[in-house]
Amino acid sequence: MNHRVEPRRVTCVVVCVGRAMTLAHTLKRNAPLVDQNIIVTTSQDKDTQELVKACHGDLVISDRCYDDQHAFNKGRMINDGLRHIERPDWIVLTDADVFLNANLPRFMAAGGLNIDCLYGTDRFDAQPEQLESFLAGQLNLAGQQPSGINADPHGFFQLFNRGAATIRDRWPSIMCEEFCSAGGIDSWFLHQWPEAKLVRVPEVSVVHLTHGSRLGQDWNGPKRGVWRQCGVLTAQGLATMEAMPNTRPLRLRLTDLLRGQTREIEIDATGQLPPEVVGPNGQGGLRFLGQDIGAYAIHVAYFAEKAPGETQLPAGKPGT
Repeated sequence: MNHRVEPRRVTCVVVCVGRAMTLAHTLKRNAPLVDQNIIVTTSQDKDTQELVKACHGDLVISDRCYDDQHAFNKGRMINDGLRHIERPDWIVLTDADVFLNANLPRFMAAGGLNIDCLYGTDRFDAQPEQLESFLAGQLNLAGQQPSGINADPHGFFQLFNRGAATIRDRWPSIMCEEFCSAGGIDSWFLHQWPEAKLVRVPEVSVVHLTHGSRLGQDWNGPKRGVWRQCGVLTAQGLATMEAMPNTRPLRLRLTDLLRGQTREIEIDATGQLPPEVVGPNGQGGLRFLGQDIGAYAIHVAYFAEKAPGETQLPAGKPGT
């Protein structure tokens, strides 16, 4: 059954560590658009703490992102932010470098939203040198055509209701806490929703202030001696975002983006992944831990005892 309700309250949750300068721009513009702003940061990030206090946001301090020797577990930070929502109703998850649409309050007030849906929107990229023009209302991004991740309900904008069937029995720990970096958690979250419940609402498109051209830049944070994401594995091979050391054996941590199941393994000099752990499903997708996960990818991390080198996993298909 589809339940349509009139929105009563909107809370925005943002994880921000080491990005206070960017948040200083977005929080000022975003704060009036929602009823409650929750910013989650670590105990060492004093700049973000001071900024949130000055902007009268709700500050949540958590260091759980580093537990279990994880580089930066964003899922844990989001869960900690959700626990501090005063009266959970509608929730927007976004990032410190995203400007929400000024039309968001009118869009929410119009009603007719389905509480069982996950709403996403389009993202337009603005370069740092375009920031002043954007803030002055002089930047026109209408000519861009969002596609791929910029038109999916990924982490730059995920709007949902506390009572949605997909999450209500897990509230407030609705996010998987197995991903050791900031990558993967938003993809896992949208994969939990039936495809028919993923709704694109371009009328509340957002603007993303870019800060690097490399995929996954800053997802791992600066720490060593931790599990760091190095890429994403599909049936076509490993798409890398960070090189791994050339030492063998090498410890790997694999987490699928469908069920959030994790397995730690070691690979030898051949670099081959154990076929009983991951391999092709015979239909162009993958099997992981004995289960068919189809076209869903696998988050791959390695244990970084030292600075990364240049050796990477073979580019061939898993199990070959």
